[in-house]
Amino acid sequence: MKWLRMGMVGLFALAGAGLAHWYSGPRERTALPPVQVQLGDYSAFHDPGGARVVLYTLASCPVCGVAKQALDAHGVAYAERRLDDAPSLREDLRALGARSVPLMIVGRHKVEGFDREVFRETLEAESLLPSDRR
Repeated sequence: MKWLRMGMVGLFALAGAGLAHWYSGPRERTALPPVQVQLGDYSAFHDPGGARVVLYTLASCPVCGVAKQALDAHGVAYAERRLDDAPSLREDLRALGARSVPLMIVGRHKVEGFDREVFRETLEAESLLPSDRR
């Protein structure tokens, strides 16, 4: 019985050491993939309702929320296409050659990923920023 208790204590100590090694505190954040901007004819993906910016998002994507906040801060109207609400929109992403969200289509620009400066420059290139927000 004594050997059994010692074995159990040793097992728990080993498990604790393994967990301590596995969780060695907060890890360094990995960098987001670089933002990709491409020019092309994206008219098939423009919003039929008239919004000049289309933003593909997922509810579980925190970067998508930041992208929406950036567009709101610039006062830019946009149509949000949530992949959660309409799985058929994934076909749009495949057709666009996109692998991630957020994906912004504005005029002749496709912006995959998020970077505040890139968003601002793209909106300026398409003359979508109000003069008081430039």
